[in-house]
Amino acid sequence: MISGWKEYNHIKEPIFEPKLDYNIVTFYYPEGEKKTVDSNANSKIDNVLRGKYGQRVLELLVLIDKDSFVTKDKLVDKLNVSLSTIEKDIKKLKDEDIVRRNGSWEIIKSD
Repeated sequence: MISGWKEYNHIKEPIFEPKLDYNIVTFYYPEGEKKTVDSNANSKIDNVLRGKYGQRVLELLVLIDKDSFVTKDKLVDKLNVSLSTIEKDIKKLKDEDIVRRNGSWEIIKSD
């Protein structure tokens, strides 16, 4: 997988940083932008995403987990995507009962 990432994107391989009870993985993207996903984020995220969602949705859930009051505009800035993309991702997660918002975001599905 790692060599495929490097060959396909013609960029640096991801960096894996093991911690005591979690890992941090840093991916390098073709435009030179570096994005880090902390796997210590809520364990519900790991269960929800196992093979079902892509990197962007994982990053979105990590941001929601870290700041339950994060706004859609802040998600747009952090993920460098359009508002319509964020809204589409959130709608899908809401429709599948993975997240809800009642004043603050909550990850509600753990499997």
